[in-house]
Amino acid sequence: MSARGLCATCRTSIRQSGRGRPARYCGTPCRRAAEYRIKRLNRRIERLEGTRDALQLEREQLKAGPSLLSMVAGHTLPELDTRLAWLDERLGHYEAELIEALAD
Repeated sequence: MSARGLCATCRTSIRQSGRGRPARYCGTPCRRAAEYRIKRLNRRIERLEGTRDALQLEREQLKAGPSLLSMVAGHTLPELDTRLAWLDERLGHYEAELIEALAD
């Protein structure tokens, strides 16, 4: 919920009608901007999760033994672990940003 009648997007004051649910946004453009931000964050999270899943599968296959795929890709376990750690960090960042956007 916005604090003290401020728009959750641009932080300008909102005139409340006194009836119904309090407004969260000053108008349609700010509401659409908030919706776009949430959709954009969801897309980024989905893309990162897909990449992470593929790297985890590649890591498991590499641990099981060398294969043609691992030889062609040329990844080593430490490289995969580094990339997975980076992906987990980015996912945490975007998930926290999404939680913040949903709380506004």
